[in-house]
Amino acid sequence: QTTTNNRMFCDREEEGRGVGLYCPSSQTIAKGDVILDQIPFASVVDKEFRAQTCQGCFSNSGETILRCVECKTMRYCSVKCQKKDWKLHHKLECKSLQKAVPHVPQTSLLLLARILRRFWKEKDKEEKKKSKANDVHTFLLELCSHSDSYSLEEHEKHVIQLAVLKEFLGEEEFEALSSYALPFLLKMRVNSFSICNSDGNAVGAALYDRLFKVNHSCDPNCCVTFSGSRAILRSVNTISAGKELTISYIDVYKPLQLRRDELQQQYHFSCNCNRCSMELESGGCEAMSFKCQFKGDCSSLVPYELESTENESSLARKSLFCERHPNSSTTEDGGESLGALKKSILMIVKNRKAKGHATMETIGRQSFYDGIKRVLPVGHYLHLEYLNSCMDYAINNQHFQQALEVGKRSLQSMQTFNTTKWNPTYAVQVVRVAKLAALLEGQQGFLKYAEEAVSITKTTHGENSLLYAQLQSI
Repeated sequence: QTTTNNRMFCDREEEGRGVGLYCPSSQTIAKGDVILDQIPFASVVDKEFRAQTCQGCFSNSGETILRCVECKTMRYCSVKCQKKDWKLHHKLECKSLQKAVPHVPQTSLLLLARILRRFWKEKDKEEKKKSKANDVHTFLLELCSHSDSYSLEEHEKHVIQLAVLKEFLGEEEFEALSSYALPFLLKMRVNSFSICNSDGNAVGAALYDRLFKVNHSCDPNCCVTFSGSRAILRSVNTISAGKELTISYIDVYKPLQLRRDELQQQYHFSCNCNRCSMELESGGCEAMSFKCQFKGDCSSLVPYELESTENESSLARKSLFCERHPNSSTTEDGGESLGALKKSILMIVKNRKAKGHATMETIGRQSFYDGIKRVLPVGHYLHLEYLNSCMDYAINNQHFQQALEVGKRSLQSMQTFNTTKWNPTYAVQVVRVAKLAALLEGQQGFLKYAEEAVSITKTTHGENSLLYAQLQSI
């Protein structure tokens, strides 16, 4: 059992779901309650954020921070954080990083190395004391790995990863840890978390010794947010006694088939939550449909799944007309042809984050967005991804009026999905829109979004969070 905030939460195993975390039969959890608040067993900052993020606590002050003088790789906000990380992890990895520079392994392998080394150190302490009093590492043995679920191609990739790990650790240390290396790699793949900052960006990865027991739902009753490297599990609605606690492992703003594909590929299970069952019975949804392009008055949606593996020739053969108008063809005057729009939509799929300036300058045109609106309903997942990409681009280039307009549309799009708005993704977006409204429209514009932003953020992130503090400062 896990004790936190004077509550007891029960571990229980149910057929088809494995071990989960459940509310006890004698208690009810209120909306917004903190259920777990944990520091990681091991964590690593991503390379992209390493220059401004403390490896110890994951704080980001925006100021120059201390760098390890030996490896010149890890950085810290204070001597205190540096000493703490040195004791737990960095003392064991510093020489390895010195030898590896400039070819430092990717984040996942650095995390694996930290997990293996700390496990071995704690195990050695236990054996010397001949006591199990210090069992901080034993949870690793409980983690599921789904080792029988990987294809031959995936296992070949694992072999390559272990070869890189061996070079990083050194042959002697790798041999000592070799019996744990592959099992822990597979365990880490399905049990680690991406640590997100207040903007919702993943800045690193970590493994937690309790949080892994919380199972998935596409319509969860809890969410995980982060304060530095600390993971905080909160309820997003009232949870009655005896109910299972759930979070979403993936983006809840994806349609059924894409959610199922991602869960199967990454976590090796099929979700049968209430939301999935409802969408499966309905036989389709707006998130996977195009608007019928008949020039007359037609409000029909055409069920359609657009995959990133499609090429332009296969895309061109797809029909965007409903059963009532199967042989129609049209090109809107003054707009882009349907063929060009299809190719542009495919470009969005292939370049989800659309970081390139040329790409965003192309799809940021008003005429392009007019075409998107003509083809994609507001609740289509690609419509939402397009809006989010445009908003990021506009903010990064200080086009704040465009960012506000696109942000408002993205909130409308998110509200059409079959999921609660009480989730971290929606919270971050509504705060971004509120901040832009305060900048451009003053108090009146801010107040349109402030009440919703404060209410949702208090639930998902808490009153002590940086995101909530940003609202209070306005």
